[in-house]
Amino acid sequence: MRNFLGLIWACLFSFEVFGCSEVLSIYEYECKAQNQFNQIYLEYKALESKTGKSINCPMPKGLDLKFYLNRYGRLLNLELNDYFLEIDDVITVHKALFAEKSFLSLSDVGVLRTDYGITNPKINLSCDTKILDLKTLNLLQNFDLRSIEGYSLLKLENIHTCEDENFQSADLYFYKGASVRIELSRWITDLNDMLFRYEAGIAPLELSPYAYLIQMKRWFVSISPFAFGNEQVANELINHSFKRLGLAPLPFIDLQFAFFKDSSAYQQSTLQTFQDSLDFYQKCLSEIN
Repeated sequence: MRNFLGLIWACLFSFEVFGCSEVLSIYEYECKAQNQFNQIYLEYKALESKTGKSINCPMPKGLDLKFYLNRYGRLLNLELNDYFLEIDDVITVHKALFAEKSFLSLSDVGVLRTDYGITNPKINLSCDTKILDLKTLNLLQNFDLRSIEGYSLLKLENIHTCEDENFQSADLYFYKGASVRIELSRWITDLNDMLFRYEAGIAPLELSPYAYLIQMKRWFVSISPFAFGNEQVANELINHSFKRLGLAPLPFIDLQFAFFKDSSAYQQSTLQTFQDSLDFYQKCLSEIN
């Protein structure tokens, strides 16, 4: 199996077309999406060869197709552990994304927030944002993801009713404990375990790879192990997992906070965005052709 996965990774690195492995063929949605991704890739390469120039298919408020395809293989150049990710791998991703950003302090890059004393970061949800309606308020006050001690990873404080009484303002605090490293270790252990189960064909049928990994992004950003860039790091780690399983990546076009929707709604909206993206790219290529 690992030799087979190594072959898949080699194909990905050279950007060859690939398909669902035998152990993942039981997941109908994943394999259908993979087939569509393959068709898009083949059409893109054929048109690029035919015209002698890059094909431009920018999604409205989204990713250009070329950028999406090229971005897919970028992090394979990092020295990440092949089969079992560790905290150092997560830190490596954060450094790769932000080390060259001139507006950031290098002392903050690749450093867990608790390592320099940030144990209770918060964001202010003001009335102007009109984010905190009754549904979102109830969701965050009864947040489903909890720390190893049993505390909610997110907590609302200083709640006030806005002039528009349909909305509230509040401070949203991320996990206040000093054990962010432990919470991140829990996340990594869960990811390593489930990826092994998918590769071995012993993962639960009702929990497809896309469904699982979408929820893992939601969990990661709820921990927010870094002072900044948590969504981007989560996106790269999740797409790295798709590469490992030999599945098409999610574009993750919508960078709105993943925890503003419940688990089911976030999964559905992400998959719908993914499907809409594939359909758009395919339609664009057919029109050019």
